[in-house]
Amino acid sequence: MLISIIVFLISLSTVIMIHELGHFIMAKRAGILCHEFSIGMGPLIWSTKKGETVYAIRAIPIGGYVMMAGEEVDDEMVKPGMTVKLAFDQNNVVTDIILDTDHPDYNHLEDEVVKHVNLKGKDNTPLTLNGHTVKRDAMLVMKNRSLQIAPFDRSFESKSVLERFLAIFAGPFMNFVLALVVFLTINLYIGVPNLDSTELGSITPDYPAEDVLEVGDIVTAIDGTTVNSWSDISTVLDSNPGDRNLTFDIERDNQTLSEQIIPTLFVYSIGFHSAPNVGSTLEIGQ
Repeated sequence: MLISIIVFLISLSTVIMIHELGHFIMAKRAGILCHEFSIGMGPLIWSTKKGETVYAIRAIPIGGYVMMAGEEVDDEMVKPGMTVKLAFDQNNVVTDIILDTDHPDYNHLEDEVVKHVNLKGKDNTPLTLNGHTVKRDAMLVMKNRSLQIAPFDRSFESKSVLERFLAIFAGPFMNFVLALVVFLTINLYIGVPNLDSTELGSITPDYPAEDVLEVGDIVTAIDGTTVNSWSDISTVLDSNPGDRNLTFDIERDNQTLSEQIIPTLFVYSIGFHSAPNVGSTLEIGQ
């Protein structure tokens, strides 16, 4: 059961990761700011930031998400009347808006009450806060995390209908791609049976044919009835399932041989099968 649960969680996480990767790729292509790409839900286990996106693994492996700009309304996170702290670069442009004013890393900065704020900058207008110019990739510093602000041109809502459609549709589309890849991989690895041949590909251990037939044997007849395909073999065996002693004519190493096999009969609805190598009596094997 434990192995089954682990396999299920790995499979589910793979499906979710591929699904979210579709959203992520098309959102990035459209220029949408993606704050976080996360596999799993709940408490954070591991994260790293590459570029403007945080890549994370979370504790509960039953979900995942891509946090696109527009899901959290950045301009409403900084409202008139709030008290914040501002960090500036050498050009006196705001690089960090500290919402957690008790953050120890920013104790040296003065508190400032927000009076006027524009962090959307529609039509490429400058971003401003209390008359200060704000960088278009400035950070909002909160108690437990930092979040890059998202000007209007980097948000989901600013994109065309086609770009928004592709960013949403790419998720389920990637699941179709995954299904196709898995299907092709399994079939390329396993292959398909050649039903037009009666050559034996494997012999199942602990079954009546184990010490009688060999891999590579070609079955030519069963109880005198010629067989040329696996369908023929099924027809002969199904015609008299109670026959407890079958003669198999086979070709092996350019020789024709006849071998006797007593099939094991399984009664699944009750739960027993016939004793091995016993064809004349109704002896139960297990």
